Amino acid sequence: MSTGHKIFIPRNDLFFIAAAILTTSAYFVSGMFESPITPLFLSSKYGFATYYITALFAINTVVAILFQNSINVVTGKWKDSLRISSGLALYAVGYLIIGLTPFFPVVAMAIIVLTLGENLQVPATMAFITRLAPQNQRGGYLGFASAIGSLIYPFRPLVGTIILAALIFSPVELWGTFSLMCAAISVIFLLFSMSHRAGRGQEVSTHANIK
Repeated sequence: MSTGHKIFIPRNDLFFIAAAILTTSAYFVSGMFESPITPLFLSSKYGFATYYITALFAINTVVAILFQNSINVVTGKWKDSLRISSGLALYAVGYLIIGLTPFFPVVAMAIIVLTLGENLQVPATMAFITRLAPQNQRGGYLGFASAIGSLIYPFRPLVGTIILAALIFSPVELWGTFSLMCAAISVIFLLFSMSHRAGRGQEVSTHANIK
């Protein structure tokens, strides 16, 4: 006999729900370069041979491994929200570079920038979501955030390929669109986080006055 399992929803924690949706949206856009969109574009529009494309993904892997610890040291004292926003800003720059020229070294440089953005965003996002979750309900909260991602991520290749088909003949517009998405979410996330800190500060001040 099967037993149904209900998904935990933190209905009374609207900030966490909004944060989960926002961080998932950030992953949705930033992860475009690791989806089929990048090799499809590079082969069909720039005419890159398969070994050039696999070399770019190799660069991504090597840079991610070599620089993760250094980035953690340099940005260790930054707030998670600033690291996430900075990572998205790097994604915005990297995407824009891809659209500027089919010259392989320039595209390789763009991949390096994107990978550094990934090194900033991914661990900071995990830490940010974990810290928002109450300790006694952390499993349920993280499960909820994961469920949102599971619902949204499968549509990333579909949305990306639709944009690719529409803008394939204009690389600057294509990658500029992804760049603007990352830049917009970067700013929104930073403002969102700042408003939360301001709200919490106001709440603490109110409690202090009551006491």
